[in-house]
Amino acid sequence: MARTKEAEAEWHKHRDELKALWLDQRWTLEQIQEHMSQSHNFRKNAPQYTRQFKRWGFKKNLTDEDWKFVAHRREKQKRDGKDPGDVRVHGTLIPEPKVRKETARHVSLLSQSCFPFPRQSANPFIVSHPKTPEGVVVGTPRLEIDSTVSDDAANVLAMDWCQGLSMDGINVGTSTMFQSADRDPFAF
Repeated sequence: MARTKEAEAEWHKHRDELKALWLDQRWTLEQIQEHMSQSHNFRKNAPQYTRQFKRWGFKKNLTDEDWKFVAHRREKQKRDGKDPGDVRVHGTLIPEPKVRKETARHVSLLSQSCFPFPRQSANPFIVSHPKTPEGVVVGTPRLEIDSTVSDDAANVLAMDWCQGLSMDGINVGTSTMFQSADRDPFAF
């Protein structure tokens, strides 16, 4: 049955909250129904929530193809001599035992060795890599990478880059990093 624009607008009004409850906080449908009914007088049944979440692409569990991607990415990290890193789905860290269990369940050792990603296309010079599933992050979280560079170092580089710029918009100048050698290279 087609919904009216009012019904669509009502669902859309609660989209962000529903996404947070369903994906981030991992509430059950029953918990969401109860909360939305009491807090917003938004009364829908479980199949209605299920259909809407499917329309919006909200899914808690990864598909077979998603787990194959995770296994491929982690195996590639290992081959490159790197830590395979964490697996996060919609920002939620998946415990390592669950990652090992699911990748073993969805990807056999034989398929990893006989049919590894990347798969060759019809053209031998084009290599296709599996597409990253939405909401899935495999590897070192960006926050850990950002914390290795201090804010002071980033600010010094930014200040140095802007030092040669002129306010009149005509004389751009050069960065102090590229100025002549008679200047002390260690002075900021």
